[in-house]
Amino acid sequence: MIGNGKNFKFCPGIEVNHYMSEYHHFIRYHIKSVRKTEFPFLRVDSKTCQLFFEVAHNATAAEKEASELKCYPCKRLVNNLEHQKRQTAKETPTRKTKRQRPSSRAKLSYMSPASQAKRNRLAQYERTNSKRKLAAYEDCEVALNDDQNDEMCDVVRSIGEDELEKLYLEGEKHGVGKIMKDIWLSDTQQRKGEFFDDQAKTTFGGRGNRWSSITIRMALAIYTRSPAAYEALKDFKILKLPSKATLQS
Repeated sequence: MIGNGKNFKFCPGIEVNHYMSEYHHFIRYHIKSVRKTEFPFLRVDSKTCQLFFEVAHNATAAEKEASELKCYPCKRLVNNLEHQKRQTAKETPTRKTKRQRPSSRAKLSYMSPASQAKRNRLAQYERTNSKRKLAAYEDCEVALNDDQNDEMCDVVRSIGEDELEKLYLEGEKHGVGKIMKDIWLSDTQQRKGEFFDDQAKTTFGGRGNRWSSITIRMALAIYTRSPAAYEALKDFKILKLPSKATLQS
C-alpha cells in the first residue's frame, strides 16, 4: 500500500516453468507479444508489462489482498497463449498446408515463424511465375475469321462506358483498378470484345471454361499484384476469371 490510499502491486509475469511446460511445449515458438529475459534474472512476461501498477478500483477483494497479481497486459498475454494453444491442438497437416498458401486469409500473427517464411516463399514463387506467364502472353496473337470478327465487334458495341467504369471502380476497391484499365486500353477493340465474350459465355466456378488471351493477361496482372484481390474478385462474383491452376498451366 502506497500513499493516498492507492494499492500498488508488482507484476510477477508468467512463472517460467509453467510457461515452458504449459505453453511453449505445445506452441513450439514464442508468440510476438512474449518477452523472455535472462538478466538480471530469468523472467517471462508481456512486452508491455507494467511491472509496478495500480490495482483497478473495481478489482475484487481477493485481487486487492493477493500477494501476487498480474498486470492487464500479462493477463491478456495468458489469454493469447491459451488461444494459440487451442489452435495448435486443432491443427492438422492439411489445415496447416492451407494456412501456408498465399491465398489464405489466416493471420500471420497466429502462425509460427517457419510457416510465415514458407508462406512468403510461396507468394514470391507465384508472383515470379505469374510475371513470367504474363510476359509470354503479351506477344500472344489470336486470329479470327471474318464472321468471328463481326461477332466480336457487335459485342464491343453493346458495351457502354458506364459498365466499364463500374468494373474499374470495383477493381479499385481491391487495389487493381489501374492495372485493369491499363491492360484494357493497351489492347485493340477486337481483343476487348474477347474479354466481354468470356464474361458472357463462361460460368462462375464452371469446369471446362475457355478463356481468351486478354482475359488471361488481365487475370495474371491482377494476380501478380495481389493474390488476395484476385480471390476477392472471383469470390464476390465481380468478374469471371480463370482458376489459379489455369494461370499456372
